[in-house]
Amino acid sequence: MTARDPGGAGAIAHRPRSSHTRRQRFRDRRQRAQVCRALLARIGLADAWTNDGPALESPADLRRALERVKPGALTLLLLCWAVWDETASLAFSDVFRLDERELGLVGDLLSSVSQGPEEIDRWISRCAQPS
Repeated sequence: MTARDPGGAGAIAHRPRSSHTRRQRFRDRRQRAQVCRALLARIGLADAWTNDGPALESPADLRRALERVKPGALTLLLLCWAVWDETASLAFSDVFRLDERELGLVGDLLSSVSQGPEEIDRWISRCAQPS
């Protein structure tokens, strides 16, 4: 089952995970939740994520949340789902449409994820600092 935004920004699909073994990127679900809240705080949606996952329980909740934020919010929300459980798929073209600040934030996050949990902690700390 796939949920797709009418604007075509991405999808959330449930698909089997790869059997390929890879290095652990995130320490645990708590760290994943911290990343999601840090991303969403930048666009005024910090309340859309908890330690237990997304606080949005229905498509109506998602529509209401997105009505109060700027363009690009759906891309960051889908990115959070990708961080949380790796079920969202994003087009890189959608990521490239983010404003400069958000694009830099996402680029910094991707670099941190490639380096592991300790670097992700540092990204969370940097993200929490006022810009």
